[in-house]
Amino acid sequence: MSREQWIKARRQALTLIPGTLEVARKLSQVAGIAMLTNNGSLLKESLPELMPELCGLFSKALHASCEFNARKPDKLEGDSLGTDVEAVGRFSARP
Repeated sequence: MSREQWIKARRQALTLIPGTLEVARKLSQVAGIAMLTNNGSLLKESLPELMPELCGLFSKALHASCEFNARKPDKLEGDSLGTDVEAVGRFSARP
């Protein structure tokens, strides 16, 4: 599958939850915001093409779990909180 085919398929599979960006915009007026997606580098690199509105809102605070050498855990082995806490800690922020 080419990168272009992947982006086309991924674009069709993505659904932005209505109101999400507005909530994030309002929150960004009173606090720092960031986004962590539990995906690989191709999704992160493709976000400007897939969802440019996210890139504009989160700017440099948009991260993928691959940056932290993490991936979705096996459901039998626990939850994903560890990845979130590790990511927050990396930026000296409190969860």
